[in-house]
Amino acid sequence: MMYAQIPTGDTLLQVFWFVFFIGMFFFYPRLLLSQTIWKMEKDLADLEKMTSESVRALARKMKKDSDSKTVAEITAFLDFFAQPPVDIDPRGIMAKLGKTIKEQFDSFTVFVEEHADAKGVVERRNLEAALINTTGGHQIAKVVRHYLEIVKKYKNLQIAIIIQMQMPMIRDIAEAVSKSVKSLLEGEPVGDGIGPLVVAEMIGPSHYKHFKNTQMVYAVKKMDGRRVVFVKADGPGAAIGYPGEALVPLIKRYRPSRLLTVDAAQKMEGETTGAVAEGVGVVMGPIGIVQRFEIEEIATRMNIPIDALIIKMKAEESMYTMSKEVYESVPTVTALAKRKLQRLPRGRTLMVLGVGNTVGVGNNKKELRETETLLKKGFKKLAKEEAERKKEKRFWEK
Repeated sequence: MMYAQIPTGDTLLQVFWFVFFIGMFFFYPRLLLSQTIWKMEKDLADLEKMTSESVRALARKMKKDSDSKTVAEITAFLDFFAQPPVDIDPRGIMAKLGKTIKEQFDSFTVFVEEHADAKGVVERRNLEAALINTTGGHQIAKVVRHYLEIVKKYKNLQIAIIIQMQMPMIRDIAEAVSKSVKSLLEGEPVGDGIGPLVVAEMIGPSHYKHFKNTQMVYAVKKMDGRRVVFVKADGPGAAIGYPGEALVPLIKRYRPSRLLTVDAAQKMEGETTGAVAEGVGVVMGPIGIVQRFEIEEIATRMNIPIDALIIKMKAEESMYTMSKEVYESVPTVTALAKRKLQRLPRGRTLMVLGVGNTVGVGNNKKELRETETLLKKGFKKLAKEEAERKKEKRFWEK
């Protein structure tokens, strides 16, 4: 007689794990996708909140009696775009690109003039720069939402994981853009303003002149038996100007023996904020590609060597209030610039260009008094924000 075998405990356990494994094989990807989508939605809500806060802050600065209509007008403008020119045939591409960039900036100028109560040039330029950065923050949130909707529509786990892996960097950039809007609206010097700040420091009490239609100023002074021509964007309003359009005629007029460019530059992880490095070439960000081209063209044609000094910082640090470490690099940069001047024979000319956003930065030593006051205020604000960030940091992130 055969007896039915009664399943033992081990057999039941094996069956359980087999069923569990098969179930996880089918359902775990969906569970992971749902969890990733939930996290992406949470991060996206934070990004959109940053944009909304920037829009409201901008609206309050543009109009004292701002209302929902002002907010709606700004929000509608955030989808503004600039279509790059055709570059299949590269002939004349720089002229076309320069025209497009100018028209892009002019559109922001017109919007501020039509909707803001601001009357002064400084305040208008700060509003324009804040509007540009608000648009940038809005575009970041739009791109994230675009991929979130794709993930939801096609249940694509791979895209969801890629976006989620990039999210910490995306959040850092979005937070920096949000903070930059506040800095610009308050007229505070930003990290990217270190180049103009160095030039204003070196100009000293000398008188400067405005270069028409370029948003640039220049000053000529004698130093150690040599002539120095200093050029920077016109401050203290937010402006990067059109340095190429200013330098081309200035180079033809003063025929410098060397050209020195000073600008902020992105540091690598592990490098020190505020560190200074020497190099050659025109140091200028991507937005200044046309201006850089113009400077390089005339320098090559006239055989003028180009030196460069960069002050290192994170990309995010260049956007908002200048840190103390960056500001303390000014004496080092000034000393290096003077050393390069002394290498020239007496009677020769050195041209120094301070590249960057000159918000909150005056044009000479006298105007830098207000800049120093704003910087001290900014240092305290940054220290307070850092202390709050460390306090709120969860124990497993430390």
